[in-house]
Amino acid sequence: MALEYKKKTNRVETPKDQILLAVKEIVEEKRGLRETAAKYNTPKSSLSRYVLNRETVQETKYQSKYSTTQVFTTEEEKALVEYILYCSKLHYGLTKKLARDLAFQYAEANQKKCHKVRS
Repeated sequence: MALEYKKKTNRVETPKDQILLAVKEIVEEKRGLRETAAKYNTPKSSLSRYVLNRETVQETKYQSKYSTTQVFTTEEEKALVEYILYCSKLHYGLTKKLARDLAFQYAEANQKKCHKVRS
């Protein structure tokens, strides 16, 4: 149950390969920004930003902005989920509060950096 970002807008997402082609066309072939933006169906303001930062476009990795606040790795989270489901099958289901307390204890045992939230 890793955090997954859910898109809230209808903005166009241009594939990375198209962005790279458009930036290459503008920089190397000296094409116009508006003409190239229309050709690749990309907003010209976004394309302009990519042209200015063309060194970092090659290395851009798109990730959820919430991964920096994530306490557990995916494997640790799966282990915690499996344990909670195992407890449930033994008819020892945990309430939400108990599950949060268990997650906090698991984080402390694994020496993760987190703070306890008052319930």
